[in-house]
This record gives sequence, C-alpha cells and structure tokens, in this order.
Amino acid sequence: GEKTKSERTRAPPVAASAPRFCQKTLYAAGFTWRGQTGLYFIPPNTTISSEVFIKYVLEPMLTKDVPRLYGKEASKVILHMDSASSHVCPATYAWLDSHGFKYITNLQWLANFSGVSPMDCFENGRLKTATKKGSTARGEGLRRQQRTSGQRSPWNYSRMHFLAGPNVF
Repeated sequence: GEKTKSERTRAPPVAASAPRFCQKTLYAAGFTWRGQTGLYFIPPNTTISSEVFIKYVLEPMLTKDVPRLYGKEASKVILHMDSASSHVCPATYAWLDSHGFKYITNLQWLANFSGVSPMDCFENGRLKTATKKGSTARGEGLRRQQRTSGQRSPWNYSRMHFLAGPNVF
C-alpha cells in the first residue's frame, strides 16, 4: 500500500557509527637524581622498535637532557631501563655503546635484587596512573602532570629510589 504522511516525511535513518576510543599515547620520561627529563611522545600508529626507541627517546634524552641536568658530569650517568624488547635488544645496546653511554643491562636490572622496587613504583607509575584515569590522556595535559608530579611528592622520596647511585636514571 500507500505510505502515510508521517512515513513520507520521516527523515531517513542515520547510520550509527562505531564508538570512538581514546587513541593510545606512547611516551617516555626519565627521572634522575637531579631532576626530570623532557616528555617524549612516540608518533601515533608507530610500531615500537629499537630504531624508534633510539630516535624518539634515547637520542634526545641522552644528548639534550642528560647534559642539561648533569653538565660536566654527564659522562658519569648510567642509564636504567626496564626490560622492554626495544630497550634490551642488541641494536639498542650497540647504539649506546657506539655513543659511549653507560647503561644497566636487563640482567643487572635493579628490580632483580631484593630491597629495590621497580621504576613503576615512583614517578613513572604516577604518570601511568594519571593516564589511565583519562584526565591527562594526551599532549599538554600529560606534560602538565609530569611537571607537577614532582611538586606533589617530596623530592627526597623519589630520590630514595636512586640510592643505588646518584648517576642512575
């Protein structure tokens, strides 16, 4: 049959779109005896590899932040990373060696020793928690969280993590 007036004037249905989720944000930050490094973001949709880790994290952190924080004592700094595959692969170690940077291997990692907590118990953990809450999920909000996280906790508390040596980060 024939359509009623309401059927003839009704707008066509709008296609429902899939829900949009927050884009994953990958970043790195360093916490040292003498202060925080910058916050380094990995470009969206980038697969993490040793090349990406070196280009977007290690190179700027070790060539800009470490000299800024340590000055003439920058050569004494020892890098402490977790056991992520891009951190412990031969290409990363080769880059660090070729540039003269000292580091703790995954076998020497402090979390493997009793009485020492993993990095996630300190400022890195605070940033991860803030990110999961969604209040500072991206960009400037995350940078603001990084700048203020050290102000909310006593600096000496964070320094307790570095009792293994003041040049470890």
